[in-house]
Amino acid sequence: MSFAGRAGAGGEAGLGGEGGDAGVLRVLRAQVRRAALARRDALAAAVRARLSRRIARRVAALPEFRRAATVMAYAAFRSEVDTAPLIAAALAKKKRVLLPCTVVEGRTLEPREFTAGALLVAGAYDIPEPPPDAPRADAADIDLVIVPGACFDEAGNRLGYGGGYYDRFLPRASRAATVGVAFEAQVVPAVPSAEHDVPLGAVVTERRVIRPVGTPRPAGAPPRWLAGARWLPRGKGARAR
Repeated sequence: MSFAGRAGAGGEAGLGGEGGDAGVLRVLRAQVRRAALARRDALAAAVRARLSRRIARRVAALPEFRRAATVMAYAAFRSEVDTAPLIAAALAKKKRVLLPCTVVEGRTLEPREFTAGALLVAGAYDIPEPPPDAPRADAADIDLVIVPGACFDEAGNRLGYGGGYYDRFLPRASRAATVGVAFEAQVVPAVPSAEHDVPLGAVVTERRVIRPVGTPRPAGAPPRWLAGARWLPRGKGARAR
């Protein structure tokens, strides 16, 4: 299955036809997405596992995570950042953990509860998700959403897999902080943004926490490292998305 399965058939959801500027944007986004996924796929499984643990530690140290009572993560698919360590950290802190289920009709996500030891099933496009009998949750109750993607930039822009599922879902989680997780190899100079894209509040890689200029810093967040600097300093060391 190709990554086109992430959001089903239909290409860049929310964009116009193939002609004119929309067509150019569609092609550009596809090129950027393909290159970023190739870099991510090129990371060895052991490397991805090690870097995923680093990313989990960085996310767990964020004030958004520390104060969140309800966290929506995701179950990693293929070469995505593995969220298992972060989910384990959230459960250890007695947080309510939700995972998204793909709703093909309507192209959106439905959050359902996940508990320690619970089994996941293959959902739409074989993405792991809670079973149909798992309790559903209200998006309005979510405090923090952990967001996957093909690539991100330092302005908080995200390029998903082309289906617009998170772009439709995030406005429903209106009070939630949004944090993208990615390997540094997925960070690009500029994501070619479309009108339907939803910028994120922060992006976390194995090397740094990126906070776009103009994004309000949460209580407890460290100050920016230099007057006029655009980002916080680096730290040490299937289309349903």
